[in-house]
Amino acid sequence: MLPREKCGVFGMLWNVKVILKAHCLSWRVMLDKLPRKDKLLVKGVQLQNNLCNLCLAREKSVTHLFFTCRIAQSVCNMCDRWMGVTSVHHSQPTTNF
Repeated sequence: MLPREKCGVFGMLWNVKVILKAHCLSWRVMLDKLPRKDKLLVKGVQLQNNLCNLCLAREKSVTHLFFTCRIAQSVCNMCDRWMGVTSVHHSQPTTNF
């Protein structure tokens, strides 16, 4: 069973008018259900490294990839400017959504 606050976030998420792919990606991010290098390592898969493919500076995780990677943040900021939106990007998936 999901905590009460997550149920509210998911309810809001599914009511946003966006394409289904965006809903599914957001839902998987919030549940930490995306395939990533750190999960492969836990399963015993041998990798050359566990660094983010974008910035090569930190270990890859959902939080890093979507919220703290300097390259990903740069892309988000460019999208915000392109759309004419001012927003604050938080480091936790449920807070951000």
